[in-house]
Amino acid sequence: MKVEVKFNAGGVKKRLHGLGRRAQFILKQNVAKDSNFYCPQDVGSLQTSVIPSTTTNSDWIEWNEQYARKQYYDFPNKSKDKNPNASMKWFERAKAAKKDAWKRLVDAVYNG
Repeated sequence: MKVEVKFNAGGVKKRLHGLGRRAQFILKQNVAKDSNFYCPQDVGSLQTSVIPSTTTNSDWIEWNEQYARKQYYDFPNKSKDKNPNASMKWFERAKAAKKDAWKRLVDAVYNG
């Protein structure tokens, strides 16, 4: 018995690359949304500043307000008037709560 297998390495690589870009986009959208659940809010500009960075092909998510770094690291006393979940290091809080869900999301993209 003869078995012949043809493997299209270029096609597999292209498909995995496409799935990777899709997984990255979906993951970034969910990380931003879940992190904003803990992000401080006054007028909402800090929370909405994350939106532009989630639409790029970059590997990071950024809250693009000049005071974002100070809010993230230096001001522990957050107003809870508009967001009762507000805290420092809002990404770290979201990651602790949602990391397993994020992994399942990426697995679902790759495994269909």
